[in-house]
Amino acid sequence: MKKYILLVFLIFIALLSTVFFVYIKKSNSPIVTSINIPDMFSFHEEPSATEVQPSPILKDSYKISWIVVNDPNKIYLYSNLEDKLNSKDFATKYSCVNLVSGGFYDKNDKHIGLFITNFNQINDELEDDTFNGFLSISDKGEAYITEYPVFSPRISIQAGPIIMKDGIKINMTNTSDENARRIVAGINKYNNLIFISVYVDSNNFSGPKLSELPSIIENFSIEKNLNIQVAINLDGGVHSSMISSTNNISEASTVGSFFCIEP
Repeated sequence: MKKYILLVFLIFIALLSTVFFVYIKKSNSPIVTSINIPDMFSFHEEPSATEVQPSPILKDSYKISWIVVNDPNKIYLYSNLEDKLNSKDFATKYSCVNLVSGGFYDKNDKHIGLFITNFNQINDELEDDTFNGFLSISDKGEAYITEYPVFSPRISIQAGPIIMKDGIKINMTNTSDENARRIVAGINKYNNLIFISVYVDSNNFSGPKLSELPSIIENFSIEKNLNIQVAINLDGGVHSSMISSTNNISEASTVGSFFCIEP
């Protein structure tokens, strides 16, 4: 009798275990174990391939406007020394969603230093202590600011001086320094090309002295978490302009060349 009762009990236990197993297997809710992972790594989502035009900000009594171009393939360089269009007409003609003035030119309406547009070189390199850098974009959309010309760029412009390198400002002294609106191009660690304009709000043709510019850009990069690694000074003052969706900084005299950011 006892053996019979024990046998029935064991069969009951077996049936109960089978039912429980089938229920768990059919359940759609997985069993989750929560664990704590040490905070050893930080993850950064890279910017999307779009243009960003933040509103201007005030910094050290100067106003700063900037455009972050996450895809340098959208940037084209054009000379303006023949047509001499104003920035608004130029942006309309070339369907530019953003527009930034480019490099320097001389009194004879000739670009100063190397100038390459769409693989076509229209001016040669110049050895000069002030114009000591080259802003270039390759056919693969790689942006460079270098002390020497890069090989076979899609576009390239000589300008200067270089004001940041390896994320650190380059101090400089200039006996002929004067206050003027400044246009800067920088590249961050994500290969985004960043155009920056620094000027006085009440008189936007005025701005910092060139010797002030490296510190302003370095501090601005840190505060806005832009991670600018290298930066170069472009043509400024009355020969400069910047058009974005949030700001329009116009020129007072002919702009020698434009960077056109297309849709």
